[in-house]
Parts: sequence; structure tokens; C-alpha cells
Amino acid sequence: MKLPRSISLALVLAVAACNSSTPRGGGAQTNTSTAPAPSTAPSPSGGAAGPPLSPNVPADMPPNPSQVDAVTYAWQQFVALNWPALAGMRGVPDTSKMIGASGEVVWHTWKAPDEIFYADGRMPPSWNDYGGELPSQCAAAGAPSMGLVLTRTSKVPGNITNDAVELAKQAVGGTITDQHGNLARYEVRLNQMIFNAIVTSQFYNTQGQDAARQISFLPGVMEVKASWRQILPNEPPTVTSRYYTETAWIYTPQFGPNKPTCVMGKVGLVGLHITQKTQSRPQWTWATFEQIDNVPPTTPPYTGPLSFNDPTCPVAMCPPNMSTEKNGVPTGKPTQVTRVIPIGDEAAAANPMWQQALAAAAPNSPFRYYQLVDIQWPSNPSSQRPGGVPTPSLLANTTMETYVRQSSCINCHFTARTYSSKLSSDYSFMLAEAKPASASRTGGAR
Repeated sequence: MKLPRSISLALVLAVAACNSSTPRGGGAQTNTSTAPAPSTAPSPSGGAAGPPLSPNVPADMPPNPSQVDAVTYAWQQFVALNWPALAGMRGVPDTSKMIGASGEVVWHTWKAPDEIFYADGRMPPSWNDYGGELPSQCAAAGAPSMGLVLTRTSKVPGNITNDAVELAKQAVGGTITDQHGNLARYEVRLNQMIFNAIVTSQFYNTQGQDAARQISFLPGVMEVKASWRQILPNEPPTVTSRYYTETAWIYTPQFGPNKPTCVMGKVGLVGLHITQKTQSRPQWTWATFEQIDNVPPTTPPYTGPLSFNDPTCPVAMCPPNMSTEKNGVPTGKPTQVTRVIPIGDEAAAANPMWQQALAAAAPNSPFRYYQLVDIQWPSNPSSQRPGGVPTPSLLANTTMETYVRQSSCINCHFTARTYSSKLSSDYSFMLAEAKPASASRTGGAR
């Protein structure tokens, strides 16, 4: 469905501003027990003088926040969402453990989009059940029904024709290739609150979305977007121990004449967007973290390789932040990624404190090797300006906005709309992944 000209123009302008200012599976496992309320974990402090480490996600920013307050809030989100998850309870932290303990982390037990938006528009399984549909190549290769399957090779999926998503694709660009010649991989996760809202309102199919008059999620909904790189068997522990890793089935769709493939491998987390709608910030808050070895500068005393940059390659041979695809097909040539929008001053000042707290609380944990790039938030949420005055005005993750010269999360997501583009989807692009419900599920065509 094409948008009216006036709406299309508004979307173009908004995206221009953006470009210028878990387990899953085919089988279901059911657990209907009630989730225990999160509580403070044993020894939550990262040290006598360090910030406290807690499994509780902050509900909101403090009143009249400064950027220092916003940075603290973002790190609290990161710690809580990377807390070990309680076995058998999706989205619930295990408060008997400390961050860094073995096992799945909280955000990685949230729902993936393909557990919510089915090809036939069916109602998804309940929150604690696992669902989704494996690519045929992964199923044929023996991927387990609850295995982690990474199917996205770019931040914006390529199989959606929604107008706003198409504009986002143009702004964000395509694939990036790491220094080993492998594509970065991406995934999205949604928390229970937004999942419940989608199910209750039947936003999991296009008919349900088109029946709505307005879409406005309640405070507390959250989404995360993650980027990963493949960890190779010959990489030394001095490098690989610095990553949060998972075993995954890595799916590559067809590019040109190259047929789809699915192989099992190890992946390391290189980027994490954390977004949350709160009572005081209806335009959501937008924090982004990276593994510290993505791009220059390196953090002493580390002198090992970087994931997405070769400091020895001259600009003439490795032009920065330029796609190495040829006619839309990845070539295997590494993308020379550099940071265009610097790490925020307040984030840069706070990062060592949180990293030291994580190192003290969990000496063997890789989370000390992650850094907050910055957090963008609406400093004047009641403003008539779209986005509530995003502060700071620019924010980018090197692995997710690689080709965006000047990026604003809020301005981009302001353009998000439902699958048919009929309604604004309250800063979430996820509803554009819905499909029409089949006639057998709706009782006939509408």
C-alpha cells in the first residue's frame, strides 16, 4: 500500500533528519507458572565506591534528568538485561546469581519477531512458549527446535515492503563485513509487555492493525536490537574472552547466484540497542552499547585485532564506511568501519566506573568489555516538535548505523508505521513485519 503524497513527504523529511541531524523454534515448550517478582541479587554492588549492579530494569528516568542521569539509567538497563535469566521463565532474572554467571541473559529470552508475526497471520503462542519457523536450510541442517537462529544480515530486514521501512533501508544501507570476511548478523527481541499488547490488540496480523484507530503502547514496553560477529575456531582466548558469546545457527539468504545456507557457529555480541517507553518519555529512550574492540581507538593495554577496522589499511584501499557489496551481493571484502559520531562525553566519563564494577563483581565476565556509546532521550517530551527534542541530537552504533553520516534514533523511529502504512506504530518498526491472516483464520476475506 502506498502512502498519500503528504504522508510520504513527511516520512522522507523525517528519515532525512535521521540521515542528517533466544531460543526459538518450531516446537513449543510450555511453562505456565507465575514469574516471581524481581528482587535485589546477592552482593549487587560492583564495589564500595562503584555503581550498584542490579537485576531490576529502571522504570523511568529521574525527574528533570541531566545527561549524567540518562547515562546512569542506560547502564542500569544494560546490567539488568544482561543478568542471567531464570531457567524456564522468559524475561525473568535469576536473582540468586550475579551478572556474568553462565547461562542465557534476560533480553535473549524475550520474543523474537518471527515468534510473533507468522506467515499466515496466526495468533502467536503464549509468552513462555517457544515458536517461530526455521528456514528450511536450517531445519535440514539439523538446527534444534529451540536453537538460536540468526537470519538477518542487516539491521533493516530486506523482505518488508512497508514504505517507512523502505525509507529506513535507504538511510541505513545494507550488510557490513568483518575483518575475517564474514557478514555481521542481527536480531531483534521484544519484552513481555509489548508482546502482550500486540496479542491483546491482534496487531500480529494486518487485519488487526487496520482495525485499530490508534496505536499507543503503555509505558514499560521495550525492544532490543543486537548485532553479532562470527567467532572463528582459530581466534585466541585473549580475543574471544572479551565477547559475550552464543552458539547459533547462522543463516545466509540468497545473494545473487549464491544459494541460501545455514551453518552452526559461535557468535560474539558486538552491538546492543536498548529502547524503552516510559511514563515521562513517551517518545522512548534510546541507549546503544558496543563491544570495545569494534573500531579504533583501542583500549589499553589491548593490542589485538579489531572486528570491523584494519588500522594498517590506507584510505585509498579501504575507504571508511563504504559498502563492499557489488551489485547488492556481499563480496567478502571487509568493511572499513570508523566512528563518525563520537562517544558522548558523559558516557565516556562513566564507562570506566561501570566496567570496573563489572570486573570486580564478575572477574571472568566479558561485560566489562562493553561501552555505552550514548543514550538519546526526549528532553522536552511535551514539545510540539516531532520526537520531543531528541537529546543529544545525534547517536549511532558503528555496527548498525555504519553508513548513516548523521543519525538520530528518535527521528528515524518517528516514521515507523503499521504494515499497511495506515497508522503510526508508536516508534516501533516491528508491526511492519505482520502478515495478512489467511482466510481460514478470519472466516473469509474482509
